[in-house]
Amino acid sequence: KRKIRIEGGESVDVEGEVFRILKRMEEEGVEMDEFSYGSALQALSLSEDSTELLRLYRAMKRNKNLQAPNKIVKQTLIIGLGRDTSKPSGGLEALRIFDTIKNKDVTLFNACMKANYGDVGVVMRLFNRVMKLYMQGGKGKGGKVGEVGYNRKFKPDDVTIMTVLGSLEDTGRSDISDKVFATALAYGLFSKFDRPLDTTCER
Repeated sequence: KRKIRIEGGESVDVEGEVFRILKRMEEEGVEMDEFSYGSALQALSLSEDSTELLRLYRAMKRNKNLQAPNKIVKQTLIIGLGRDTSKPSGGLEALRIFDTIKNKDVTLFNACMKANYGDVGVVMRLFNRVMKLYMQGGKGKGGKVGEVGYNRKFKPDDVTIMTVLGSLEDTGRSDISDKVFATALAYGLFSKFDRPLDTTCER
């Protein structure tokens, strides 16, 4: 089981604590609702092992007394899957869940990119999708336009750029990372993030 160190230096067995509480709820006849499932999933997403996270998510989906998992629950699951680097299938599972979410934003794209870190094909497809949505200018349903001609809801941020560049350069694709960097500069996507000096060479 994974332990997380909290303020003061104490280590907490997150999985153990979550399932201890869930077991007590079961013993006392307390039925889990959307909020309790969501809280448990959020706690388990802090672990680097997504096994129990997926198990609880599937249990939530099987519970016929509950509504279908909402966007926040799915986002929590995607982020949790992204933290688990031990399972090659975690990224694909995150992508499958990502595609079921209708009301996406850049935060969800970032989470799915992190979950597929190192898979250049998936990361670049996600980056190209979010750039296309950003450049649509808020024409999509529910889009909020804060800049002329662009949809800020999908504006790639520092997390987006760092995830894409890191994934590309860690896999030796500096040829593509240079183009992504140039695109980010052209569209003013940087805020506080500066690209490392060793990756700014001109080709």
